[in-house]
Amino acid sequence: MAITCDDLMVLGVDLTTIGTEVATRCAVSRQYYAAFHKCNTWHEALPSQGDAMHGPKGGKHQQLINALTWPHPSLPAPIRQRSRFLGAKLDILKKRRHWADYDLAAPVAQGGPLNQAVVAADVLAQCDQPI
Repeated sequence: MAITCDDLMVLGVDLTTIGTEVATRCAVSRQYYAAFHKCNTWHEALPSQGDAMHGPKGGKHQQLINALTWPHPSLPAPIRQRSRFLGAKLDILKKRRHWADYDLAAPVAQGGPLNQAVVAADVLAQCDQPI
């Protein structure tokens, strides 16, 4: 059975209500992945792709952030602006996901998971707007 980015986001929000540290970390991760997949689909729908090699080196996740942050110059200005916004927000969400998945000794920041949900929901909403 296939799932959607919105399904990942709903799970991420539901996990925040459990209140345990492990659920909180899982919520942060799921919300990032909802945003990552939605941004990837949005970027692939653009008539011209951004520059994935400009910016920090890294794998597919960093390359998508780079491509969003450095959109193709032929795109209309509002789309380039939205692309840069998505790149910046996805980078923030990725850093928080990295903390949640890898920095297990670091304490959970007060309000951090809720903020993650707000930022991820904004990213999903921006991707749902027509190109």
